[in-house]
Amino acid sequence: MKFLIIFIYLIVTSYSYATEKLDIKNIVIIKNPKTYEEVIFKDVNQKDINLINYKGKLLVLNFLATWCVPCREEIPSLDLLQTDDRLSNLKVFPINIG
Repeated sequence: MKFLIIFIYLIVTSYSYATEKLDIKNIVIIKNPKTYEEVIFKDVNQKDINLINYKGKLLVLNFLATWCVPCREEIPSLDLLQTDDRLSNLKVFPINIG
């Protein structure tokens, strides 16, 4: 019975989110975005990581701070994305700004 209640709840809430009209006002679409040839970050060992070496891959640059609770909460999800075999072309870079 508990499973059925949870299942119904998930179906109803998923449907309500799918039919909800999103009111997004802060999105700006740039027709001619800037491109950068050299984007270099340091890894935990202070070794340079140049994003040009990942050309052709889908990159997620996740700027976070260790003191930020929502940032820390999303890290496991990003780890799962990166280890998903269906997303072999994905590379996640968590970049600590703190």
